[in-house]
Amino acid sequence: DPNTTNDQCTSGVCAGTDLCAGVVCTPKDQCHDAGTCSSATGLCSEPIKPDGTGCDDGDPNTTNDQCTSGVCAGTDLCAGVVCTPKDQCHDAGTCIVCTPKDQCHDAGTCNSATGICSEPIKPDGTGCDDGDPNTTNDQCTNGVCAGTDLCAGVVCDWCEECGPSNQCVAQAGKCIDAGQCFSCGKPTKSDPVNTEPQASDALFVLQTAVGLTYCSACVCDVNGNGVITAGDALRVLMRAVGIPVSGFCGPLSGVRRGAVGSVLP
Repeated sequence: DPNTTNDQCTSGVCAGTDLCAGVVCTPKDQCHDAGTCSSATGLCSEPIKPDGTGCDDGDPNTTNDQCTSGVCAGTDLCAGVVCTPKDQCHDAGTCIVCTPKDQCHDAGTCNSATGICSEPIKPDGTGCDDGDPNTTNDQCTNGVCAGTDLCAGVVCDWCEECGPSNQCVAQAGKCIDAGQCFSCGKPTKSDPVNTEPQASDALFVLQTAVGLTYCSACVCDVNGNGVITAGDALRVLMRAVGIPVSGFCGPLSGVRRGAVGSVLP
């Protein structure tokens, strides 16, 4: 029997001693696995766990405890830190591990007089996430994380009859116009009584055509070809002075006109 040792004859019978009989191998500690019993010695092997295996060294002053070569040990962040009395009216304090308050602060240092950690702020401009999906370019400023709401102050009201279809896109700060409007050809709201466009409206369309201002396509693209040009301004002027014009979207009729949508450049 390979599992016995010290074999000898007794009353004509050969028998050895199984030194592992009744032996149960258990892990030596949390950094060792259960071994196997050696029949030659009756002793259990002590295989170590892989380095980096998590453990608990039992020391409340250490962190990141792990096994290394079969030994559990953590890192004592206060090792080498000597706390001395601040002055003759203070006793020596204890070392405290300080951690960052948030993403806009660095880990501080402990005030020996109060036991409170300082909260140094990160440099302005450090990237962060303020958790607001409507902001962009989030960064730390004076220890506070905040982004820029590109739609703050943006009023999408050139074509108020378009209602909720006019909205600002948060990440771009641009107005989106769904291109459905009642008051085609009348971009200004200075004269709510007259439903027909005025000469001033023609000037506004012309300014849009040359890039001096912005007008929604659902208002200023009066011929519906997808481009706001001086020709649209001419049609508005002709309509304003009572000259029949073809390709004009017509006066207010209560029927929505499907014009080409636009995005504020």
